[in-house]
Amino acid sequence: HAVANGIEATFSADNIFAGNILDECDYGVWAGYSYRTTFVGNKISRSLTAGIGIEHGHDNIIEGNSFLNNHQGIWLWWDFDKEFIEGIYGRNQETSSRGYKIVRNRFRGEKTAIHLNTTSAVKIEQNEFVRNPTVLRLEGKNPDLQVNQNNFYGNASIVDNKTEDTFTLGNNYITAKTVKEASSEGSFLPQKPFAIDFEALGTTLAYPEAIGSQDPFLPEGTKRGRHTMMVDSWGPIDASVPRLFPSFVRGWGTAKLFLLGPSVPFRVLRATPGIQVSPSKGTAPTTLSITPNEGRFVQFDLQVEVGGEILKAAGTVARSQWEVRFYSWERVGPGMPPKSWSDVLDSTPIKTATLDSLDFTWGGGGPTEAQRDHFATWARTEIEVPEGNYQLQVVSDDGIRVKVDGKTVIEDWTWHAPKKDTATLSLTQGKHTITVEHFEIDGHSQLQLWMERKE
Repeated sequence: HAVANGIEATFSADNIFAGNILDECDYGVWAGYSYRTTFVGNKISRSLTAGIGIEHGHDNIIEGNSFLNNHQGIWLWWDFDKEFIEGIYGRNQETSSRGYKIVRNRFRGEKTAIHLNTTSAVKIEQNEFVRNPTVLRLEGKNPDLQVNQNNFYGNASIVDNKTEDTFTLGNNYITAKTVKEASSEGSFLPQKPFAIDFEALGTTLAYPEAIGSQDPFLPEGTKRGRHTMMVDSWGPIDASVPRLFPSFVRGWGTAKLFLLGPSVPFRVLRATPGIQVSPSKGTAPTTLSITPNEGRFVQFDLQVEVGGEILKAAGTVARSQWEVRFYSWERVGPGMPPKSWSDVLDSTPIKTATLDSLDFTWGGGGPTEAQRDHFATWARTEIEVPEGNYQLQVVSDDGIRVKVDGKTVIEDWTWHAPKKDTATLSLTQGKHTITVEHFEIDGHSQLQLWMERKE
């Protein structure tokens, strides 16, 4: 459940990563510039960007792993990073992307199972692909690519070929009737699936001997996932004890509270006028959603009866519509913001949206599949508030500028890791306009905004 990378092995060689569980990371494994490395018997699921991502790597083996519901299962690529490739490391080490064996893996529910960009000599054999929107995506030049003896069950598209080169599938078993045949030619359909022994990992290593005597994993049946990890100022909390968590919550569009405890009836006893609580009764544990009735800012209190016990919580929630536009811009240099922000905003947006909040944790992604780096965000909303003091909070990666009623209240127009900035505002009663400007250079990208009342 790492925020960034479950395993990081940059500039590394001759390592073995075996028998790990990597859930809900940005990258399950980031292994840029790694070589002669083996990934065997790992379970990788729900990665925001990729289960295994390797740039400029070579002679690596990916065998016997299970990939489930990742944005991309495996992403291998080369790009021309002039400063690095022509630097000391690049002049003395190989920086091509080539020489991969991808064998006896299972891919289920991946948005893209395998993504290759300018990577040569890849062998994809004896894998199982089940219900993936896209199995293989090709960009750039990928010579000497072999795809043989794989079983494809119910995938929407086998090959998404974005190159100018014709690609021919080898001897594979395919059950889906709606396959993008225009992207592949001459594929041969055997009469029955290939027999694949997913337990036979002898071609790489017998890895169990390397595992320690202590079992590091949660017992079967244990609740898993980032949403189950709840920590207050004293540490991890016991989800079996009746509790509203957190005791103070903030939201834009909708605020959410977790009603914890045993399976007993609950009902909402009291809520501040101007909000809707859903569900208002039922059985714990569950999640309560708090939504303002109108397009304004509300400070609320809540009381819930759970099994005869009264629980309390409070918070703030704002409701308004955000007009959002995304733009692309040309790279200026390493760590450099857009050369002309006005030119960016004058260009044609790559995407527009109307949203009820600004809450983007793209990770290694972006607003579109093609635009992961060098994009910009412009957003504006109008919110009605009571007179008082407020704190505006924003988390950004990279540059950020926030204006309230045309006045800049937050600005950090730099290349930086995820960072929180705040501004204290004294606002009159009525409607106020908030404008957000943001740019992303490369790597992780994030943009989130909240507001709360300050006494």
